[in-house]
Amino acid sequence: MQIFITTNSPGEISGWLKPLVKKLKQEKREVKIVVVILPCQYAGGREEKVVHSFQEIDYVINPKEYLKYILWGIKPSRITLEKRGVIVFLGGDPLHALLLSKRLKFPAVAYIQKPRWKNYFTKFMVIDEGIKKKFLEKGIKPQQVRVVGDLMADTLELQIPKEKIYKLWHLNRENFIISLMPGSRLYQTKYLIPFFLRVGEIIKSRFPYSQFLLLLSPFIPVEEVKKLAENPSSKFLEGTEFKFKKEKDKIKLKSKEGLEVLVITTNQYDALNISDLLLTIPGTNTAQAGFLGIPMVVVIPLNKPELIPLDGWPGLVEKIIPFGSLLKRALVKKYSKTLCFAALPNRKANKKIVPELKGIIKAKEVAQEAIKLLENSSRREEISYKLKEIMGGKGASNKMVNVIYQVMEEK
Repeated sequence: MQIFITTNSPGEISGWLKPLVKKLKQEKREVKIVVVILPCQYAGGREEKVVHSFQEIDYVINPKEYLKYILWGIKPSRITLEKRGVIVFLGGDPLHALLLSKRLKFPAVAYIQKPRWKNYFTKFMVIDEGIKKKFLEKGIKPQQVRVVGDLMADTLELQIPKEKIYKLWHLNRENFIISLMPGSRLYQTKYLIPFFLRVGEIIKSRFPYSQFLLLLSPFIPVEEVKKLAENPSSKFLEGTEFKFKKEKDKIKLKSKEGLEVLVITTNQYDALNISDLLLTIPGTNTAQAGFLGIPMVVVIPLNKPELIPLDGWPGLVEKIIPFGSLLKRALVKKYSKTLCFAALPNRKANKKIVPELKGIIKAKEVAQEAIKLLENSSRREEISYKLKEIMGGKGASNKMVNVIYQVMEEK
């Protein structure tokens, strides 16, 4: 038995793929899991390496290998195909999952929130009843759609009790702990790390005893942070210079104004769970913080809009035509005007639960928004309650595993 899973970028890999493959192997140890990393404008460059680190995965097919197989039938020699299997769409363009389904002659199922290719997927797995209703309105049969919940909730496996976390990283629980999450793509973090450090400097001037953590994505090597300290990037986005310090088993960043930030490379969810506030950009991390009930300020900088990835041909335009970056800049600005909310909890609730700052962003603006929340404990408690209420709980991976194996057995 084989399960081919299509995925693409850091959010899908860390938020969806990781919990699903773990449950798939727990249910049937003998199944072979093949992850297909699709060509994607949202990719950061380290997807293949991170996927290889998941013990439950037997084979990884990178984007070039995938295209060779789909276009010319050239299969990676290390993979032996079996007669029974299923294709699971878990990110990217769903067409790719269907192309694999046709070539392998395996049925395809999709974890997807918009009704697409309704006549080709055997099953659709959706977050909630509201999404299911939209599928049914599009003529998809009720037995084709299964409500499973939000898979991202299952990524949050806390490993260490709070009391031990404070001791492990020498943190004082009586003072504010503020976490920084600058993204999972290098072209973002090289601007956002100095920016968030500048925001931290301003917050520190108001709350001198506050403590700061940089929750580093597994898609960003520590070496790249060290390089950034030694060679700061261009400053289209405001920022501060900093030094990279390694002290025994700890890594710290120290800014020009003396702000110290502890770099967290493991147990990031445990660190997030003890945070009073999160400063972040949109993405999977806003959902994960939401499940934990962590108040946050979400920043959407449009200081250099052509760096923001887009779906479909707009995301590729800068690479395929002259002056494409100028066109993409205009497309991003136009799209941003139509986007009511960027943080996933706000989008799910269709109202503002956590503050968002969008546009030509200054560090002082972000710091002021953060300070307002830090000064108002009742407001933070209210946000925490609403986040947990709207985001729901765990269990999606168990339900998805049941669907996947049921389809495999039926075929």
